[in-house]
Amino acid sequence: MKLLTRPQQTAIIMLADQAYEHQVNEGFHTPRGDMAKTRDQSDWRHAMQRKCTGHDSLTMCVNEHFEHLMRDFSLLAGRDAEAFEWGMKCGPLPDGAPEAPATKHELPDSLHNRSLWAFKIKTLCISMRVNFPAYPLGILKRQNPAAPKTSIEAYSAQAIRKAFFSLNFKAQRAAKAQNQAEAEANCPF
Repeated sequence: MKLLTRPQQTAIIMLADQAYEHQVNEGFHTPRGDMAKTRDQSDWRHAMQRKCTGHDSLTMCVNEHFEHLMRDFSLLAGRDAEAFEWGMKCGPLPDGAPEAPATKHELPDSLHNRSLWAFKIKTLCISMRVNFPAYPLGILKRQNPAAPKTSIEAYSAQAIRKAFFSLNFKAQRAAKAQNQAEAEANCPF
């Protein structure tokens, strides 16, 4: 496994600094009064890295940790959409990562993964102008008739992902039909 490059380490540190500021400003983290701000900030970043990867130092992290760290620090910085995008790029954590429940993303069917797919479905429903959560719940219930549930996040991450792609396919088909209708309406023949 290849270690993180300097540009990757720099990107993580810059995002971690922004996340630290956000956590302090929102009142989620109280800096220790007896320490300099930069020292507390560094200790906080190391603690968050240890939670995610099992390593205190970025010099011990490998490329497979990069997306996980960027996702976690994006979440802590209050950038949910960016965190979601990083979360979609995440693969499984390499050996040596902390065991569950130390990380929220260890299991593929974790609440975190279900929430990410539910957020993606909600965004798609808004762009399609369809009723959320009733419309995607209908898709989920049709795809999983043996276990109907009352909320999207009650289904497995795999089921929510499958519903997302079904919904996305319908959105693409509807957009194509609309474009064809507009082209026919604008055709002078």
